Amino acid sequence: MAKTVALLLTLWLALPLNGQTYMLEAERFQYVGGWKVEKDAEAFNKAVLMVTAGGSGAAHATTVFQVPQSGRYVFWSRTKDFQTKAPRTRISRLMLDTMQLALQGIHGREGYHWEQVGTG
Repeated sequence: MAKTVALLLTLWLALPLNGQTYMLEAERFQYVGGWKVEKDAEAFNKAVLMVTAGGSGAAHATTVFQVPQSGRYVFWSRTKDFQTKAPRTRISRLMLDTMQLALQGIHGREGYHWEQVGTG
């Protein structure tokens, strides 16, 4: 039976003085690689970036963005999991430049939830 991994990336850049927030949505990445955009009524903008089982060999999804100000960043990801249907098996990992962030999709709760995946 094929499993599906859904990815919705949201990036929070917590800058102490002005509290700027930036949001990147995976389904709007410039290059989706081996992933595909699918509809999901529970997701922001009703769409997610997905890859089916065995997706570890799928080409990476990639986008480019610039942050106008340096500072301390806190990175969050909003991912979907299922509490009773193979929880913690829809795992993916984000990278920013060469910085590898924590695994995401491991919250084990029903539906979409935010996970802090790194700071920098």
